[in-house]
Amino acid sequence: SPVEAEPVPASATSTAPSPAAARRARTRAALRILPWRSGRLWAGVAWATGTHLSAALLAGLSGWLIVTAAGRPPVLYLLSVIVLVRAFGLSRAVFRYLDRLATHDAVLGWASRLRLRLWDALGRRPALWGRLSRADGALSVLVADVDALRDAAPRVMVPVPAAVLAWLVSAGAVALLAPELAAAALVPGALGLVAIPVVVAALDRRQTQAAVRHRAGLLDRVAAVLAAAPDLHGLGRARAAADRLAEADAALQAPQRRAAWAAGAGRALAVLVSGGTALAVALTATQTGTAAAVAAFAVLLVLSWAEPYGALAQSAQELGTLASQARAAADLMGEDEPGTAVPDAADPGRASATPDPTSAPMSADPEPAAPVRVTGLALRGAAVRFEGADAPLWSGVDLCVEPGQTAVVTGPSGAGKSTLLAVLLGFQPLAEGAYLLRTEADGRRVEAPADAAALARVAWTPQDALLFDSSLRGNLALARDPEDAPDDAELTAVLGRVGLGPWLAAAPEGLDTPVGAGGRVLSGGQRQRLAVARALVARADVVLLDEPTAHVGQDEALALMADLRAALAGRIAVVVTHDERLAAEADVRLRLGVSPPRPSRGRPRPAAR
Repeated sequence: SPVEAEPVPASATSTAPSPAAARRARTRAALRILPWRSGRLWAGVAWATGTHLSAALLAGLSGWLIVTAAGRPPVLYLLSVIVLVRAFGLSRAVFRYLDRLATHDAVLGWASRLRLRLWDALGRRPALWGRLSRADGALSVLVADVDALRDAAPRVMVPVPAAVLAWLVSAGAVALLAPELAAAALVPGALGLVAIPVVVAALDRRQTQAAVRHRAGLLDRVAAVLAAAPDLHGLGRARAAADRLAEADAALQAPQRRAAWAAGAGRALAVLVSGGTALAVALTATQTGTAAAVAAFAVLLVLSWAEPYGALAQSAQELGTLASQARAAADLMGEDEPGTAVPDAADPGRASATPDPTSAPMSADPEPAAPVRVTGLALRGAAVRFEGADAPLWSGVDLCVEPGQTAVVTGPSGAGKSTLLAVLLGFQPLAEGAYLLRTEADGRRVEAPADAAALARVAWTPQDALLFDSSLRGNLALARDPEDAPDDAELTAVLGRVGLGPWLAAAPEGLDTPVGAGGRVLSGGQRQRLAVARALVARADVVLLDEPTAHVGQDEALALMADLRAALAGRIAVVVTHDERLAAEADVRLRLGVSPPRPSRGRPRPAAR
């Protein structure tokens, strides 16, 4: 019996935030992206601080030892300092190693989890689905952008607190041992602590950020050229494409050179400021009559400040990259609510799992409930309105599909067909109406708004299915958890159901047949059949097909759809297409782009139960 659905009220309108408030919100979201809660990262800060202090005390005690030894005191008088010099010399290397170990452990784990979060974000936002099925699109976000964040974070989050802490401790040691030298050491030293990063940032003028953007763009272009290599070679345009890549690479060198010049200037300033401060301390010591050994300790300790100053100079260059990339990642993930920070190593279970393109959207906390089977799909008075839009993209949509039926959705470009798929996947919320899934579990049949358990039975096969450079078995096995991996008999049966049985039987390597990067070894029809086979391996009850005949000829399109309908017998299938011939074979048809959208029955065909 039909179920009346209560309309879902549209979100209450709210006053738009001011530009300043929006900037603050973006900054807070970007800060939440960073791994502040990682204990390993803060351990890296502690080890880096120890490295700077070991270097400073090694230099200072060496000066004290040289001057004191010149007076030829008894060797036992020097023995303790000799041991300390050796200890600080060894500890500097040990602390540096521990710093790198802890920092890289924290940052690499954080970057991996961030990639998962970004992948989930791309899947949740229909406007970005195209990037999932383009190697160059996903490559920029998941590889280049995350790599830039991964490289910038340890160059800012660790050196800045470590350098400041080490400077404060060593400056305190000078003030404690020789108060008369405190002003000469602390005033120019503190000025250098602030001025060097400011000057380096001004000299860099965002050239480091520009180099990162150029590098990401070059990565996209290389991926696009490699993907199109056969076509470029066949058209005789391979040399021209290579020349354009060389020009792009040459353009990358300019910001890199300017950034390197700023880095060199920062190192030079670090040496000049520390050397000038040491000279000021030495002159003050001669005027105040400070003991020679203490003066040598203070002068050489201050001279070692070149190391933390240099670390601050590098951090100043990387800060802009860290801020811009963190804001971009936060914008993509919609990081605008507290408590959505990327989990750290202490809490890895909070990270989302990576969704397969043909599997259902995954919940952060999947429910280990009894198996659910979807036995009906319905939209009741559904409407979608994007944020900031004056009118809904479409409204008043009614759709009802039963197992064994195929619904075909048609409409002009921009009518919202892909958005409808986003609604059915649970990615796009409705502004009005309801999305209902009828489910059976434990012998009970319930028709209710789609929840995570029901949506886990919905699979999507995009227009350009994402196929990895692996074997048939490897690409199909992605649809299931490794603990529930399909066996060869199941995979062979599934390939036979989608019309790939004869081809598989003729393939010498069988299920180990490689498909090539992006499935380039396969034809367009074979790629689509393989994508549907992956949905069947996932045990989906609802299969959404986005333009399944886009890459095949007109004659093959009807044969392909006939095979897919046979393979999906007993399941709910929703097909989005521009091909009106496919609509004639549908059980249910929905036309978008007309007012109001019109559902209609297709040719009569008994539904499989």
